[in-house]
Amino acid sequence: MTPKKVLIIDGNPRRRALKFLNFTNIATNVLPNFTDHVRDLIHIIKTEYKSPQTEMVFCQVIENYDGTDNYQWDPVNHANFNKALIWAIEQGFTHVYVSFYFATAADNMLCYNTERLTKKLKIYCASENTPEEHNDFKGNNYCPSKEQAVYVSSDSNQWSGTTPYGEDYTSRLALRAMLDS
Repeated sequence: MTPKKVLIIDGNPRRRALKFLNFTNIATNVLPNFTDHVRDLIHIIKTEYKSPQTEMVFCQVIENYDGTDNYQWDPVNHANFNKALIWAIEQGFTHVYVSFYFATAADNMLCYNTERLTKKLKIYCASENTPEEHNDFKGNNYCPSKEQAVYVSSDSNQWSGTTPYGEDYTSRLALRAMLDS
């Protein structure tokens, strides 16, 4: 069995035993804090998946964050995301977990580059958790596209182009789907 190399694009796990890369232009100590979310993912990894065959690296790409979903439209954050994908490809990574996606115009050059890069990786993205979240993003271009990534939803909140994977928050479900693949 070939070892799986997984890049988890979310936030800083703040644990020295876990490898972390900062793809932003700001110091690690002033990054937006997503620690609770990352700890939730680490808990799933430690309790449900103990494969020595999997190499995992956490990274952060979000530097512009105001506490809302506006970060998903930010071109600096998107450029950082593409830097992380380039690094993953260069390092021989096979799988990428992303707890979000970018909502962009279809003609966006950053999205064009993302699409080109994601052809070389297996990408798993969390979909929206609720109908309200889903409605907030209607009419936006998903980047990476639903053709280039597996968008994971819950069974009860399944949207067009998503893969249902049980009942839980979609960030947890997407992580499980990726680790099970």
